[in-house]
Amino acid sequence: MKVFIRVLRSSREGDSYISEVCPIQLKEAFLSGKYEVSDSMDTLKRQDIIIVCVPTPLNENNLPYLSYLKSAGEAISQQLKSGHLIILESSTFPGTMRDIFYVSLSKAGRK
Repeated sequence: MKVFIRVLRSSREGDSYISEVCPIQLKEAFLSGKYEVSDSMDTLKRQDIIIVCVPTPLNENNLPYLSYLKSAGEAISQQLKSGHLIILESSTFPGTMRDIFYVSLSKAGRK
């Protein structure tokens, strides 16, 4: 969890651990007020687009461990508003959004 918090904090300050992301542009994006990085589900209702970035480490059978993704879907489903666009940015197999993540959202009556 400490690494996650450090990445959030550095992103807010305009620092990027991804070499292709220009720190100046990142800082300008956050200063514009159009972007927000958060680990709080309470902020989701203020957003139009939600990008989900959760780890999907491989298990002992070399399959993605999806519990973080399922938990994120269940938590997000409680905060959704009409018109939200959700983008899944996790390394996993094709169909995960439809077959795993969407199921978590639809349990709360969301589509």
